[in-house]
Formats: sequence, structure tokens, C-alpha cells
Amino acid sequence: MTEQEWRRDFAFKLRKAYKNRGYDQKSFAEALGVNEMTISRYRTGKRVPDIISLINMAALLECDINELITVDEII
Repeated sequence: MTEQEWRRDFAFKLRKAYKNRGYDQKSFAEALGVNEMTISRYRTGKRVPDIISLINMAALLECDINELITVDEII
């Protein structure tokens, strides 16, 4: 899996997770205390969060970090 493919996979998982919790991009950004553009970049795969941001996202989404970052295919 290339980095670009991983970013796309992460973006898909993040969008799915926050939508399943009833957030839209704006409300998720507000709940995390970040700029909406930051979430936009995550959900389009243009940027990936640092570990602290991942921890905060997982806590807010009530999921394990691995649900957001684990590669679904066998490498």
C-alpha cells in the first residue's frame, strides 16, 4: 500500500466514524477544538494528524485508534 492509498483509507475511515457519531465536518472540528480546514485536509487525504490529534479523535469518537489507522489489506 502506498502512502497515498493509506491516506485515502484513513480519510474514508475518519469520515465514516464521525458521520456515524452524528458529526458533520464543522461540528467535528469544533468538538476537537481545531479549524474546520484541518478536518477538511484530513478527510481529503491532504494531511494526516499527529499522534495527539489521533488520540483526541479516537476519544471523541469513542473508538480505538486502530479503527482509524489500521491497514485493511495484508502487506
